[in-house]
Amino acid sequence: MLVNINKYDPLKSGKYIPLPAPFHKSRFIINVQNTDDRCFFYCIYSRFLSHHTSDPSCYNNIEKYVLEKYKVSFSWDMIEFPTSINHIAKFCNLNPSVSINVFGLEDKKIYPIRITDIEKTYHYDLLYLTDGDNSHYCSITNFASLIRSQLSKHHSAITICKRCLAYFHMPDAQEKLTLHQQYCNENTIKTPAKYTFTEAGECLTFTKTYMSQPVDFIAFADFEVMLIPTGENESNTDKNTVKTFKHVPIAFCYYIIGPDNQPFNIDSTTMPVSYVGLDAAEVFMTSITKQATAIAGIYKKFRNLPILTATEQEQFHSATSCCICFDNFVEGDVKVRHHSHTTNKFLYDAHLIALVCYNTKKDITTIPLTSETYISFSKKVTGNFFLPFVDSYCFLPSALRTLVKTILESELIHTRLHFPDPLQFSYVRRKNFFPYEFLDSEDILQLSNLPPREAFYSSLDDTNISKDDYTFAHNA
Repeated sequence: MLVNINKYDPLKSGKYIPLPAPFHKSRFIINVQNTDDRCFFYCIYSRFLSHHTSDPSCYNNIEKYVLEKYKVSFSWDMIEFPTSINHIAKFCNLNPSVSINVFGLEDKKIYPIRITDIEKTYHYDLLYLTDGDNSHYCSITNFASLIRSQLSKHHSAITICKRCLAYFHMPDAQEKLTLHQQYCNENTIKTPAKYTFTEAGECLTFTKTYMSQPVDFIAFADFEVMLIPTGENESNTDKNTVKTFKHVPIAFCYYIIGPDNQPFNIDSTTMPVSYVGLDAAEVFMTSITKQATAIAGIYKKFRNLPILTATEQEQFHSATSCCICFDNFVEGDVKVRHHSHTTNKFLYDAHLIALVCYNTKKDITTIPLTSETYISFSKKVTGNFFLPFVDSYCFLPSALRTLVKTILESELIHTRLHFPDPLQFSYVRRKNFFPYEFLDSEDILQLSNLPPREAFYSSLDDTNISKDDYTFAHNA
């Protein structure tokens, strides 16, 4: 397996960077010409100056001035200069009346980097500039006016969703934005992004029709890890990222669904498959590869076209459109017998067959999301048969704990299959809780009782599960 290791360096702000054209003359941006690393500090206090200024000397004794005149003060405990994106979140936690959005600038286009859904009493929109190793925050005084020309050719006022930069015209712009934000928020769109919309009169077309076909086999897998303290903390390192725990795979469970929505039970293996042990990662790859090899053999079973019944022959010859893309047949099209390679069932006709082959000599191929994370990677099993691993978190609109609440009980077919008892079913259809930091050795797995509520504490965000959540875990 090829492992790509990258040093993670969170976005930090520093010394003054001039605004590029056409923003250098904008009256909607305050760009303080600081020579130190405190541009984030200046952005926070710029709103309190009667004349928006870029002169850093105007900010001398600014904290005292704001406290005396406006009775406002901000906490700066543990906030570093230059200030990273991570510390912006910390600053907002220290100051509950503050909310901050951060936008980037690339090819003269503004795009969202960090967006909050709730704009509080002291809300800030910051523009993040970069120049080589240096970076810099500016304060945006009127976001809609600044970005309007980028989004619309009209000069009328617009209301903007800062998470995706969708915009709405008056008079009912706010009403439309409120409706839009029901589907565009931090729960449905984890990472803010600029979306491109069609122009007036332009039609969207879907061309990858082969991707609309259901897959014959799908496996759902999940790991649990043991957190081993590293002994590293912020006080004894000058690194930007502190590694507090080492994640060691300790257990896994997977469940394979085959054709006709049935559990894939083959030979002596019955779904689900689970395992607990320090060699969980190695056992998982061995086990899932064995399953994939068996599935590859099934695909080779029905290579010849099926013999059609009289009814299927009639359906085939009378068809006037494709069952996959729904386009009408035209002169020159050749009909083919579209069939399942796992059951050999006739699936009606199709005039388009897409075959995706991975032509690579390596056993592992990846689809990267960034230089640090991946959307998916595939492991070669045999021949041109690959076992793709997809990170479902990249595609889910919300957390599993939230999504499972929206699923009807009648749709939880496989859950009901393994937990027919109504009481057990009521517990397993809700995501449970796990004491990650408490599990720091294999010996703890021998405990026969649920550990105390304090064991569920997370030092990452300084939180613990509620008493109601612990009661639920105990009853489960």
